[in-house]
Amino acid sequence: MAPTLLPELHLLKQIRVKGPRYWELLIDLSKGVHHLKSILSKDGVLYVKLRAGQLSYKEDPMGWRSLLAQTVTHRNADARAFKKLEVFDLLSSILYECVTQENPEMLPAYIAIDQAVRRLERREMSETFDLWQIKLVLEFFNSRSHQDRVRKNPHRGLFMNSEFLPVMKCSIDNALDQWLQAGGDVCLHSYLSGQPTDESQLTMLACFLIYHSVPTPGQLLAGGLEGSTSFSELLLKFKPLKLPVRALLRLAPLLLGNPQSMVL
Repeated sequence: MAPTLLPELHLLKQIRVKGPRYWELLIDLSKGVHHLKSILSKDGVLYVKLRAGQLSYKEDPMGWRSLLAQTVTHRNADARAFKKLEVFDLLSSILYECVTQENPEMLPAYIAIDQAVRRLERREMSETFDLWQIKLVLEFFNSRSHQDRVRKNPHRGLFMNSEFLPVMKCSIDNALDQWLQAGGDVCLHSYLSGQPTDESQLTMLACFLIYHSVPTPGQLLAGGLEGSTSFSELLLKFKPLKLPVRALLRLAPLLLGNPQSMVL
C-alpha cells in the first residue's frame, strides 16, 4: 500500500494502482521489469487516467465536489428495488451511472425507450417498431440465460439499469390497461370476433396485440375457445399457444362473453 518504498525489483510480482477516482493500472513484472526500469529511469511517475465526473484528491479531498455528487444521491440498488421512483429521479441516477462508469453510449437507448413509453401513454404512437424493440429488451432481461449469467457473475454488471426496465414495463402495462378500460375493450372484441374496428384505435390495438403476444383470430378459432366458461378452462386451452398469463387475464372477460374491461 502507498506510500511505501519499493523493494528490489526482482522481488516484485506486480505493481497495481487502484482507487475509486482513477482507472486501475497494472504492471505485471512476471513478464519482465524493462517497462518499470524505463519509468524509474525517467521521472519515476506512473500516469493514471481520472474517471469521468471525478476530481483529483488535491482539488476535492473529501469527494464532495464530484460531478452530480451534490444533485444526485447514489443509492444502493437493492435498497430501492421495490420503491416507486419518479421517472426524473430514475433518469438522474441512470445519468450518474453512465457518467461515472464511462458508459455514455447507453444514454440514447435509455432516452429512446423513455420517449417511446411517453408516446404510448399519450396514445401518440404512429407505428409499433419502438414497442417491438422494448419488448425484445424486456424478454432478454427476463430470460433464463441472462439471469443465470448475472447469478454466476454478479459483479459484472447489467447491460441496463436494474430498475429502469421494470419501471418502463409497469408504465406500458398501465398505459395499455387504461386504453382497454377507456373503450379499447370494444375495439379488441371486434378484432377477436373478426368484425371491423375503429380506424382511430388501430395503432393502440396493434400495440396491445404485439406487447401481449395475442394470437391471430384464426389461431384463437383453431384453439376451440368457444364455449369456455371459466378462466381455468381458458388457461388450459391457451397452453399450446404459449400466451402469457398476464395477457390472458386481460382477454378473459372478452373470451368469456363479457366484453368489458377487466380492472387489474
